[in-house]
Amino acid sequence: MKVTIKEIAQMSNVAKSTVSRYLNGGSVSKETAKKIAKVIAATGYESNLFASSLKRKKTGMIGVIFKGIQSVSVGKMLEEINDRLRKHNYYPIITIETIGNSLEQEVDNILTLAKQGVDGIILGTDQLTQKHTDAIQSIDIPVVLVGQESDCIHYRKINNVKAGYIVGQYIEQMGHTRIAYLGPDDGDREVGYSRKKGVVQYFKEQRKAFDFSYFKTGYTFEAGYDQGEHVLKANPSVVIAATDRIAMGIIQYLKEKKIDIPERISIIGFGNYDFSKVVYPPLTTVAFDYSHLSKLVVQDMLALINEEKLKSKDEVDLALIERQSVKRLNSL
Repeated sequence: MKVTIKEIAQMSNVAKSTVSRYLNGGSVSKETAKKIAKVIAATGYESNLFASSLKRKKTGMIGVIFKGIQSVSVGKMLEEINDRLRKHNYYPIITIETIGNSLEQEVDNILTLAKQGVDGIILGTDQLTQKHTDAIQSIDIPVVLVGQESDCIHYRKINNVKAGYIVGQYIEQMGHTRIAYLGPDDGDREVGYSRKKGVVQYFKEQRKAFDFSYFKTGYTFEAGYDQGEHVLKANPSVVIAATDRIAMGIIQYLKEKKIDIPERISIIGFGNYDFSKVVYPPLTTVAFDYSHLSKLVVQDMLALINEEKLKSKDEVDLALIERQSVKRLNSL
């Protein structure tokens, strides 16, 4: 005889709504979940949605947590990850946090998604704290970290030190040694720290004398714009912005002050967004292959879920895109 949800609830001594929430991947305590699962196993009950998942202990859902939807790169990656997961018959549960939200909220999202029964979690964050690591290690599902590095969590990221190194090499070849660098603080180990590190590393390795002024910003257009006055006081020949969006802000400020780009001050960024080639002057920048990064992230997520061997950590392609925002100060 076919068993109903109501009967499952009665045998589990819980409300019918609790059983329904459990079957749909909602939040249920571990103790309650065990009771319901035990009754389901004993009765052979199968819901339409979870008939197959109960047998294979998978829900077909993957949690996706990203911060900074205003970021062009985040938007591109979310779209790509969503499409690729769906092609593999997985349903992404996407959670977006703004840059201003607390890191504790991200940790709470990790734990909440785990309680909902997702098969895995893709986490894109600008900072990885010990609380993040503790939360991830406390749940029994695979996690792929995006954009940050970890000793104990599988990750995929861009080689931001290399990206910064390329920029340092390029601006030195163009004759620039008076540098103003705009970017987030070192709490963001990749965009904030590693890109800046790569620039400085190049000049130090070449034993080149250089003047380097660092200005802390957020990630927005406004953050770059607000540093304009301080940048001018530093009197750089080139401004390096940690993202193209920050670069747009300083470009707008300089235009309002009628300061010619690149005749007086050159500008270079990171990201190669769609608007980077249509701003005037078109922005020289470093391009990252976000599509390939997204592909690798989904590839790793599925391998971890299926307990398959992970492929080698292919490096994501990056390339300098030279346009008209940097002036050559010397002839080689």
